[in-house]
Amino acid sequence: MWHNGVIAKLMNYKLPDYLLKIGTPQGSSISPTLYKIFNFGIPRNDEVLNCLFADDSGILTQDSNIKFIIKSLQSQLDSIESWCIKWRD
Repeated sequence: MWHNGVIAKLMNYKLPDYLLKIGTPQGSSISPTLYKIFNFGIPRNDEVLNCLFADDSGILTQDSNIKFIIKSLQSQLDSIESWCIKWRD
């Protein structure tokens, strides 16, 4: 996770500066909350389900038309790629 990205998002929530300066070790009790804050805004799509957990990610869809599936998944991957470039994930 990009630390400066998390800090930028926390600043958008108007957290006091003293809270932004607190360091947290990996695996701390606040880590899952910071992960959720960082991933808030990841592109969503009505046709594709994002599955995110810790450092694992997956996208799922289903349909009887394979061309629709491929198009939906590729579109979602393109959106996620743009988001990752923006947030350096």
